[in-house]
Amino acid sequence: MVSASLSRRIPGEHPVRGDIGRAAASGAALAELDDVLGRLDPADLPPGQMWDGNLTAIHPLVPSLGPLIDGLPADCRDEVARILTGVRPRTDLPRQIIHGDFAPSNVLMVGDRVTAILDFETCGPGYRAMDLAVGRYFFNDFGHPTAAGEAFQRGYLDRFPLTGAELDSLPELELMREATSLVHWYGRHLSGLTTAEDVAARADRLLGLQRLSR
Repeated sequence: MVSASLSRRIPGEHPVRGDIGRAAASGAALAELDDVLGRLDPADLPPGQMWDGNLTAIHPLVPSLGPLIDGLPADCRDEVARILTGVRPRTDLPRQIIHGDFAPSNVLMVGDRVTAILDFETCGPGYRAMDLAVGRYFFNDFGHPTAAGEAFQRGYLDRFPLTGAELDSLPELELMREATSLVHWYGRHLSGLTTAEDVAARADRLLGLQRLSR
């Protein structure tokens, strides 16, 4: 049986990477969302998974990292293993409900006005600074520093300031998120939903970010 639904059409288009004005507006919109989400009590919501850096708790089919690492191309296996084994939860960072996947593809805009934030599939408890880290990563062209990425961060912080410790943690959180994504995609591969090539591409993305952060 096929399920279907109809919903009201929301006007707008995705911001194009490199558009500084729209990047700043997107950062401000995420800040407003996080301000509201921060007022929610997680105890009042259904239990949600927190991707906090414990990589063995990301996907039920990936209770250990060994098979994932062993299945990667030999030329990147050791470096990916070093990255994954270095990812750890941060007990010192503030937590709250976050969006969890803020990227240009999850934003609709008319002019410089954000009309919608989409895809709340991963919304739930997380590090407060993770939303900025994820958004900055995508508006920075997958981690490569750009003026649009700087504008996104400035737009966010003007509305929703973070602590010094949170700002210092942003590169680490970006790497944590990409490591989490790799494990999640490997789990999807074991479920028959992605290919080995998809997993290898995620590993390459993780390695690219690691090299940028050195």
